[in-house]
Formats: sequence, C-alpha cells, structure tokens
Amino acid sequence: MAAPGGRCDAEAGEAVRSDPEFRRSADGMTASLGKVPAARDARDPALPHRLLIELRAFERLLVFRYG
Repeated sequence: MAAPGGRCDAEAGEAVRSDPEFRRSADGMTASLGKVPAARDARDPALPHRLLIELRAFERLLVFRYG
C-alpha cells in the first residue's frame, strides 16, 4: 500500500503539488497518520479521537479546495 502522502502526490497534477496550501494539507495529513501507532500504544482513548478529527479537517480542506 502506498504512503498517503505519496498517493496524494500521485493523484495531484504538478501545479497542485507545488501549491503551498496543498503541501501543508497533504504533509499535515501524512504527519497525523504517522502519529496513529503512538496513539494506539499510549492507550489514551482521547488521542486517536483527536487525530481522527484532525485527519477529517485535512481531508475536508483538500476536498473543498481541490475536489
């Protein structure tokens, strides 16, 4: 399975990939996904919930801005 950031980059055109707003959202989403294993290991039920909220926010920004 491809890394989420790699998939975003693969599906976006060159103009979109170089857009700073896209980079912030795509890179932020990748960083949030990278925190999931630590959230699981922390056994803090609120942490995965906060990460899901953050991921949904990034996803909505990407969909709203880039379709």
